[in-house]
Amino acid sequence: MSHCSNSHPIRNVIFDIGGVMVTFDPGGFAARLFDDPADRDFVLKRIFGGPEWIEMDRGVLPLSDGISLYHRLYPEHGAAIDRLFERWWDMFEPIPATLDIVRELKSNGAPLYILSNFMEEPFQRLIPRWGFWPLFDGAVVSYQVRCVKPEREIYDNILTKYGLSAAETLFIDDMQHNVDGALAAGLQAIRFESPERLREDLRRLGALAN
Repeated sequence: MSHCSNSHPIRNVIFDIGGVMVTFDPGGFAARLFDDPADRDFVLKRIFGGPEWIEMDRGVLPLSDGISLYHRLYPEHGAAIDRLFERWWDMFEPIPATLDIVRELKSNGAPLYILSNFMEEPFQRLIPRWGFWPLFDGAVVSYQVRCVKPEREIYDNILTKYGLSAAETLFIDDMQHNVDGALAAGLQAIRFESPERLREDLRRLGALAN
């Protein structure tokens, strides 16, 4: 469900990356990668859903150390761990219809920003591949600031860094708890469900022409 306070005009738009501008579907990816249901369940619950993943996003646990830690914690799943981290780059593909919206906003003169939970090594590897970075006026990525969404600090960080008015800034994310965190920080915010729904929401809010 989208949720937004529209008492102020939208001057700036902040986008999440995974699940909004590029695909991020751990469940579907695990289903394609592993035939064994036990491997799929382990990867989703203990890796994607575990605390170590958050600490890697936070930038306090390097990816290589995280992989070593997984092997120490779950030696019986060593083959699944290796397979996942050899292939997980393939999980991310740009979503063309979202990027069309980004370009339209950009052509209309809206300042655009990125706020994302992302690990340093994958981020540095994937950003050149995606090619959309020049469309944005700035970014805050979790590993750079040692905090993650939905913590209040990361929203305050991007607002302060770029001198943005929270009430006039729209945040777009596919996870409701991250949307809720943005709302608590005073931003306008909507949950991304599809590019088509996003376009409808932006038109409703006056950020895109009908």
